[in-house]
Amino acid sequence: MPLQVAEPSQAQVQALLETWLAAKAAVLAGGESPVPLDSMARQGEIAYLQQQRRESAARQQTLKLNTTVTNLTIEARSPRRIAALVSLRYSSQPINAAGAPAGPAAQADLRNRYVFGRDGDTWRVVSFSPLR
Repeated sequence: MPLQVAEPSQAQVQALLETWLAAKAAVLAGGESPVPLDSMARQGEIAYLQQQRRESAARQQTLKLNTTVTNLTIEARSPRRIAALVSLRYSSQPINAAGAPAGPAAQADLRNRYVFGRDGDTWRVVSFSPLR
């Protein structure tokens, strides 16, 4: 579901982010993204996700991840860049090869800044950083 409108609404930006987060969860769980990763994120974010998956696989683990966007506010906008302040409810659980928990579960309410960039006609996740 590439986002290909010149000036996406806040709801469209949130939908792109939620699709990306669902794709990340699928990959970290050992599966495939239902949407091509390069239609949602730039190569740096994809490479970081793939590195996380390789590290889990080396430990013979997957990661059960659940992320819910609870609030998204556009902070800055230009024709090729959007910055959004995002509140998330996050939980994760490492899973071993037998399908059992492989460590403690983590839960947190997070606040991140996500940056989206427009490449040609397509908006993609460029980066994220935690807010203090």
